[in-house]
Amino acid sequence: MLRILHTSDLHLTRGGRRRLLERLAHDDYDVWCDTGDLLPNVVSSAAIHDWHGGQRRHQARWIQLSALARRVAESLGGRPALCVQGNHDFIDFGLRLRAAGAQAHSIAPGVVAEVQGVRFAGFSGVPYIDGRWWDEIDEVEFARRVSVTLSLEPDVLLTHPPPRGVLDGVGLGGDVHIGVGALADQLEAGPPWRLHLFGHVHETGGQRATRAGVQHVNGACHAAVIAIDTGR
Repeated sequence: MLRILHTSDLHLTRGGRRRLLERLAHDDYDVWCDTGDLLPNVVSSAAIHDWHGGQRRHQARWIQLSALARRVAESLGGRPALCVQGNHDFIDFGLRLRAAGAQAHSIAPGVVAEVQGVRFAGFSGVPYIDGRWWDEIDEVEFARRVSVTLSLEPDVLLTHPPPRGVLDGVGLGGDVHIGVGALADQLEAGPPWRLHLFGHVHETGGQRATRAGVQHVNGACHAAVIAIDTGR
């Protein structure tokens, strides 16, 4: 069995950073997978005239002042890390982790990481919101990313948002669905992956569901260890 420490949508504060480092150092797991929105955002209106630039500068400074990449790399203790950028992440934290000496992969189309024989692949991107956030894309681009990713035959799919119709309900009564249509289409066609880890939808964070034989785990605002059989 491969033990995956899955986190998502931590939007790290000082207290959240401490709790993450403790889990990375002490939990019983083989690989850390973070599916996005790891970093805090600036909320000052002073950054609105250059929103994307302001967020990048804030997150870069926060990482530097907190020594986050170095401390995470130390807490991992040589275990691999797989990182997906969320729409609130204006910096590629996987790249920062590699620079700090960690065995880290930034998950993107065309990238596959294998851990104990289990293949991980995925992509970033969220359905368009309002243009302010990182990597808001349309369904045409999602279809391309899904196609490229599934050609890698992953066992575990890593994305920030869920498929449409799977733990993606927001609003009063959860009747507004913000998942990815191209992933829902692939579920109907017969998915090649066994486990899907994601976040993005805080309302259903910590919940799991099974669709088309796939276990779907929404890790938003949570951290949990999930086991997957290393045999196909």
